[in-house]
Amino acid sequence: GDLAYFDGLSETILSVGLVKPRTGIFQPHIRQLLVLTTPVDIVILGVSFANSQT
Repeated sequence: GDLAYFDGLSETILSVGLVKPRTGIFQPHIRQLLVLTTPVDIVILGVSFANSQT
């Protein structure tokens, strides 16, 4: 399968959360939001899943 990664933070990650997005705010394929906090930033990443047959 495919793997995507995010390496856009230079600060230490202090906390991580996985939350359900509010309907109508993000694109329909975004199922969850990965929220990362550092001492200077709050980063929100959209998470989607591809259908796969195994």
